[in-house]
Amino acid sequence: MRRGGGPIHHGATIPTSLGLTFPACVTEALIQVSKHVRLSSHGRGRPNLAKNNDLQMLIDNEIFCLSADRKSSRLTQLQEFILINHFAHFFMERDEMNKFSYFEVIFLGREGEPYVHEHRLQILYRFASYALQYPVLQLYAQISLWLSKVGNSKPYAEELVAVLAEHYLKPTDSNIYEFMLPLETTCPEFTVFFVVYATRFLPINRPMAAVFASYINRNPGYFLKGFRDSPHLADIFRLEVFEKMLAYLLDIDSEQSSDREVMNYHTAVMVLLDRWNTTIRKPLDISMLYLNSNEMRMFPGICLFGLTL
Repeated sequence: MRRGGGPIHHGATIPTSLGLTFPACVTEALIQVSKHVRLSSHGRGRPNLAKNNDLQMLIDNEIFCLSADRKSSRLTQLQEFILINHFAHFFMERDEMNKFSYFEVIFLGREGEPYVHEHRLQILYRFASYALQYPVLQLYAQISLWLSKVGNSKPYAEELVAVLAEHYLKPTDSNIYEFMLPLETTCPEFTVFFVVYATRFLPINRPMAAVFASYINRNPGYFLKGFRDSPHLADIFRLEVFEKMLAYLLDIDSEQSSDREVMNYHTAVMVLLDRWNTTIRKPLDISMLYLNSNEMRMFPGICLFGLTL
């Protein structure tokens, strides 16, 4: 992925209804979006710009460059990357007070229109991946707020985590996963979503274990608060994820992990065992510890929690 700005060759020109070619049409349309958001932020009874059809048509045509039948995009892959780079600049420059309004207007304004909404979300997921390296980490605050509002009614959190896992955790011989670590301080809310869903797309490997351990150990109280506030995420973690974490702990010697990485991961498991029951009502399943007591003797710290191994 390319970091930062700079000139990029744009490929074939795309005419738009504003009479501007790509990407000039994007720049002009984002200016119009900014004007609408600023005006709507004043006074009482703020209008829902995500439902403003004229503004949404402008976004469809000039930013996402949909075809006339609204079932495909006129942008090439390179041009989509240029669009994402524009988004990175745009969200870096927005004021904090209205940031979610910009996010909602641009990415969430076509719910109910399958292709158009899905296309916007696919661009958003790629933008979120790019934002980790650009970086535009504050984007994740808007993403987390959106995902919290959606709850478990839509698969959006899973879809985004699948993209991030593919880009940052799948390469086991790389340290590219380190781009994910700053989220533990800039947006700890999102780290809960990531830990809950990542193992649905990849088995736990060295990069995933390092990310999980860092997220949990950095601020365990805040991390567990995320589960307390979202019981459906806590249920997925205790029924699906924690068993996989224990299985990886038993097999961690087979990975090319340093002693520090092993200890960090071990500490994360211990922290969860120690603090989970004081924060979450439903307990973690620790039966694997008893079934594999011989293997667990290499981790005597687990005995601190009253387990007979």
